[in-house]
Amino acid sequence: MKYVTLIVATTAVMLLSGCRVSFTPTVQEASAGNEMAAAPEDTQVPDRSELIAATMQVDNPKVILRGQTSLPPGTVLNVEMKPYAKEDAFEQIEAGQVEPDPKPVLTSEAVIGDNGEMELTVLRRPDNESSYRVDLMLIPENQPEAVQSDVEEAVTEGSAPVFFNGEESRGLRFSAIISEEEEWYGNHFTSDMKPPAN
Repeated sequence: MKYVTLIVATTAVMLLSGCRVSFTPTVQEASAGNEMAAAPEDTQVPDRSELIAATMQVDNPKVILRGQTSLPPGTVLNVEMKPYAKEDAFEQIEAGQVEPDPKPVLTSEAVIGDNGEMELTVLRRPDNESSYRVDLMLIPENQPEAVQSDVEEAVTEGSAPVFFNGEESRGLRFSAIISEEEEWYGNHFTSDMKPPAN
C-alpha cells in the first residue's frame, strides 16, 4: 500500500509541477496495426543550418523513413537503397572504407508537406542477408519548377557529388546503413540519417 501511495503522490506532483509525461507504444505494439503509433518523438524541426532531420526505422522487411525539414512545400527528396558487396564486412561499411553499388535495388520519392514534414516513406528490404545503404537525397535538378530556385539556394553550401539512378549529380545526401539481419543494425532499430563524414 505504501508503494501505491508513493506512485500516486509522485504522479500528482509531476502533473501539478507541469512536467510532461508521455507513453509511447513499442515497435511491436505499433506493428500490430498502427505503423504511425511508433513514430520516434526525437525528430526535431531543424533550424536554418540544418535542412533535414530524418530517421530510418528497420523492422524487417519494412524500412520506414520519417523526417522534418525546413524546405519549401512540394520539394522532392529522392530515396535509394544501394547494396554492398557480400564480401564487405560491416566494420568496413561502418568506417566508410567501402562504397555500395551506385545502382540502387529500390528507389522512391518523398514530398515535403506544408509544415515541412517529409512524407512517410516505406520500403521493403529485398534480402535480409545483405547489407544496404539507404540514401535520402536533395537534388536541385530533380525539383518541380515552383521550388527549384529555393532548393538551389538552400544547397549552395554543402552541395557535393551524389549518385542518383547510377548517374553522378550534385546535391545533398543523408544516409543510414542496414547490415545483415544477424549483425548490429540488421533489424529492430532506428537510426538517424546523416550526411557523409568529411
